[in-house]
Amino acid sequence: MMRALQSAGPSPTYLEVGSFRGRSSLFALAAMPPGGRVVAVDAFIYADHSPAELRSTLDDPRVRVYKGTVIGNWHALSAYRPDVVLVDADHSFAGTVLDLSLVLALTPVGRLVATHDVSERFPGVKAAVDALSRSGVLGHIESADDLVVWKVRRRPAWLLDPQPEIEWDLPDDMEGMAPSIVELAGTGKRCSRPWSDCD
Repeated sequence: MMRALQSAGPSPTYLEVGSFRGRSSLFALAAMPPGGRVVAVDAFIYADHSPAELRSTLDDPRVRVYKGTVIGNWHALSAYRPDVVLVDADHSFAGTVLDLSLVLALTPVGRLVATHDVSERFPGVKAAVDALSRSGVLGHIESADDLVVWKVRRRPAWLLDPQPEIEWDLPDDMEGMAPSIVELAGTGKRCSRPWSDCD
């Protein structure tokens, strides 16, 4: 991941879902050029772990910390196009699939997504990444123990769209677009596709 950030140009974006106390974010910052940025998302579900603690650890103007989940911060996160992503948050199958689907809606084809805890110890994580790998969404690049690095090969609409056309892809620009699985605030309506207007 550090090599990828070092070769991603003068202003790469690193998105980390599940930062905990910031150890992996510090590695990203060490590899990051001055024009880069780190976007950290964490639900802070541990009593001894807080946003203030993470911000203090990552005391760097290139860092933005979001409290909550990817889906809960979707409107803010949809402005980013990450070059490198680490997903290491909810380890259930449902949580991993949701985080990866939303992350893939933001991450351009050819960029890298790393998933931590891909092992028999965390069957939900393993099942989620195996499914996306078998479907050709993620292509395996390399592994280090239970950290696996993937290349984004495609971004099919069925990641988020409840009624996708088989060959359709997600749009390149998801900024401001709520995924169709999220009920639009105050309207009681759902989009048929994440890039379409709701009727």
